[in-house]
Amino acid sequence: MFGAIAKLLSRMPGLRPPALSEHNLVGLDLGGANMAGADLRKAKLAQANLSGCMLDGADLRQADLAEAYLCFARLRGADLREAILTGADLEGADLRESDLRGAMLEGAAFSGAILTGALVDEGVKIGVARQKLLGPGASGGVDSASPRFPNKPFEPFDPRIQ
Repeated sequence: MFGAIAKLLSRMPGLRPPALSEHNLVGLDLGGANMAGADLRKAKLAQANLSGCMLDGADLRQADLAEAYLCFARLRGADLREAILTGADLEGADLRESDLRGAMLEGAAFSGAILTGALVDEGVKIGVARQKLLGPGASGGVDSASPRFPNKPFEPFDPRIQ
């Protein structure tokens, strides 16, 4: 049923998706769906295929996206505060101006992701060169305890500049 919804949403860009907050969508294939502005607060999307989805401005606060496949998804301005992104694959995702404060990002892969203007919390170590966001205490990446954090726009780590 949800596969048919995803196909419908992808073909009708002006159609607003229904509120799906707190729904169980674990493991579903929603690839390519237009869910811009969707209310997905506390939705269970673990291991779901959201590749190529349009999620600009979506409310994903406290959503469970553990091990979700978000490759090449558009999440511009998405609210991902306190979302669970542990082990999620965000290769090539567009996260410009998104809010990742309080999100669980351990093991999330961001290879080729666009993170310009994204907000992250103090205590998160970010290593774009290693293509993973690492949790507190992990080696590598940017020490986010520096004064340029907390709640400041993301600045990519460049290992050539030490």
